[in-house]
Amino acid sequence: MKLRRLLLPAAVTCALLASGCERKPNVIIVNEDEVKEAESPPPGRSEEELRAEYEARIKARENQPEPELDPNDPREKFELVWKVGQSRIDSIYSERAEMLGLLSRIKLDDPKEKATVEPLVKKLTEFGIGREPASMEKAAAELCKVIEEVRGPAEALIGAGETELKRINDETAALDAKAESGGTVYQRQWDKIDKERTRWSAPVKAGKQMLLVIKSILEEGYVLADLGPRRAQIALRDCLGPMVDKPFTLDLTQDQLVKTVGRAKWYRDLP
Repeated sequence: MKLRRLLLPAAVTCALLASGCERKPNVIIVNEDEVKEAESPPPGRSEEELRAEYEARIKARENQPEPELDPNDPREKFELVWKVGQSRIDSIYSERAEMLGLLSRIKLDDPKEKATVEPLVKKLTEFGIGREPASMEKAAAELCKVIEEVRGPAEALIGAGETELKRINDETAALDAKAESGGTVYQRQWDKIDKERTRWSAPVKAGKQMLLVIKSILEEGYVLADLGPRRAQIALRDCLGPMVDKPFTLDLTQDQLVKTVGRAKWYRDLP
């Protein structure tokens, strides 16, 4: 047991003693262990408990009854999307322009791959939810349409390219092993491998870059779900929801898909 000396003001000591005394500092002896116990906050909840509580709140929020909607409410008229969300959308468009710029600079030597990618880049470049209610009314359907049109070819490019890159890596490892064991490996063999690696890296980069643009489009969809009318949320939920069960090749895109679908499941009025 540790004891600690505490210096108390005379007035406090007098009050504690409830008797007349001089106003001089007083020293009392206390049990330091008891002081620490009294000062310590109650133990916090575990991470698992906090996560369970959070997930329960989200589930309750998503399963709340459908709200009573006023068609003249600003949110139901698409008026909040650009009034409240403009800075977010502007940032999304700025980042997307950079992504599309990088995508356009990827050199594809194969004519078939180029013929696949170029029209998809055009579709991605042209997409936007629009600023007028009539455009935003159709935005959810168009968002899902462009994602479906781009996703398949983009992931096919990634899959084919990564298969070839794995083969090239295996060949590289075999040549390394041969060289290390004293065998002869000619420069033309290394040059051939380097050329093939460059060739197959390009479609993989193009496919992943297109999936990043899809992530950006899903971020725009999140703003629409966050600030748009209930009917836009329902449209997003119904067309994007089935995509969740078939994960994107790119985790960043999949994570944004889950967030957007989750936001589309519940409605709240903004203050």
